[in-house]
Amino acid sequence: MENREAIDKWGCQLSNETYRFSIYSKRGIGMIFELYEGVKDQTPLYKEVIERSGEGDCFETTVPQAKEGMYYVWRLLNEDYSYSPAIMDPYAKGVFYHKGEWRNRVIGPYHFTNKKPQTPWNQTIIYELNVGHFT
Repeated sequence: MENREAIDKWGCQLSNETYRFSIYSKRGIGMIFELYEGVKDQTPLYKEVIERSGEGDCFETTVPQAKEGMYYVWRLLNEDYSYSPAIMDPYAKGVFYHKGEWRNRVIGPYHFTNKKPQTPWNQTIIYELNVGHFT
């Protein structure tokens, strides 16, 4: 399992009131980053082509105009400069599928205020299911 520092490196991160976006990919010559105001918008507010530099497989960008509640998309840039459909960010904190395309939601840091369950152990039921053998 990854440690907290490794997890915090990827996806959408808020730092000094600016959002930083990063994704890992061994394929393609670059990535295209697009930022949308709403999940249904067709035209991005911001678009950036990030070409591979050196041997690194990490693509990242900082977008000052990004705000919580907006949506972003990563696309793989191929060697012939065609690009892939939108890619789901595996580290996104919110993901939506709209009209055949993945949209990742810009979400700030989590601040959980939920209390622990107050169910006594003698009244707790824990279910376990092996999905591979379930019919």
